[in-house]
Amino acid sequence: MSHKDMLGEAALRIGKGEGTIGTSAQGARQIILDFGRAINESGTTSQVRIWMNETGTSIRSLHPYIR
Repeated sequence: MSHKDMLGEAALRIGKGEGTIGTSAQGARQIILDFGRAINESGTTSQVRIWMNETGTSIRSLHPYIR
């Protein structure tokens, strides 16, 4: 998936209420979203960590999430 494709799909899924909402260690609003398929080149994760803006209305950053 391209980064642009991931952003688009993430925005749609967040709009549907999917994902686990929380706060990062740095205090930013974050959402952990499982795409249900491998999303990184090594195939080690299907999840992304999404950092939102302060109001939670737009995506600031999106990265593969590996625990």
